[in-house]
Amino acid sequence: MEANQFVYSENMDEAIKIMAKVEKMPEKEMRYALDVLYQPDLKGQLKGMQDSNDLKSLYRSGRIIVDFYFKKGQLSEFINLDSIIDPQFINKLNNH
Repeated sequence: MEANQFVYSENMDEAIKIMAKVEKMPEKEMRYALDVLYQPDLKGQLKGMQDSNDLKSLYRSGRIIVDFYFKKGQLSEFINLDSIIDPQFINKLNNH
């Protein structure tokens, strides 16, 4: 959460320089990656843990992925997403 706040605040230029250097990539590419990447804040992560049809929901994305692999024969049965999506950590962060 702290890193996300640092990057998406007034420190974005500094964060891009640091990350680009560490990853050995041009700053322009790092900036583009951050522009197109969805990195939710705590509120967004809480919402993502809820079962909904919103594409930002892990359940919705999970159903799409499971369905794809099931139809391709890579999975023999549908996966219960409740068994792999565990919001305990995010919920604890939210309560502090």
